[in-house]
Amino acid sequence: MVGKDEKIIDSSKIKILIVISMFLLFTGLGLWVITIGASQVKAILHLKNSTSAYLLGWFFFLFFGYCGVIWVKKLLNNQPGLVLNNLGITENSTATPAGFIPWKDIAGFNVCSLEGQRILAVALINSESYIQVGNSINRFSNKTKYKKFGSPVLIISKSLKIDFDSLLKLCNEYFVKYGNPPIKQT
Repeated sequence: MVGKDEKIIDSSKIKILIVISMFLLFTGLGLWVITIGASQVKAILHLKNSTSAYLLGWFFFLFFGYCGVIWVKKLLNNQPGLVLNNLGITENSTATPAGFIPWKDIAGFNVCSLEGQRILAVALINSESYIQVGNSINRFSNKTKYKKFGSPVLIISKSLKIDFDSLLKLCNEYFVKYGNPPIKQT
């Protein structure tokens, strides 16, 4: 589906490499905890039993390893991170991308914050239909994002080649032009 008046924002490969490096670090930390002996785990982590450390090590290894694989796939993916046009937006900036969202489904945009990082939440007319998209991991992620930010669709400028203020301005301009008037930002 090709739209008119299209603005394409590429993913930032450098920022994605930094994220992958972080996941590799935590995956390695998990592997390290798994492979060292029980007495060393107890001593280093100051735990009463080594079982908790091993479980934490396996969690780090599996969770961060899985996240690392997702971001490596994103690094190798040549799709743009975000596309805005007269038909809607295509979000591919996150680990669980929403894909195409037509303007008729968008009620506006809200600015959220997570640990000092501003995030653009796409306010949807019917969030439930977007929560249920994808595999079980995507659905869990979408539900978590909805509970925390009020939307299963987030746009993170840190993974794009655009700063947050420019992203917000651009999204609101397209929304005014092709959707409904924007929600006031506070």
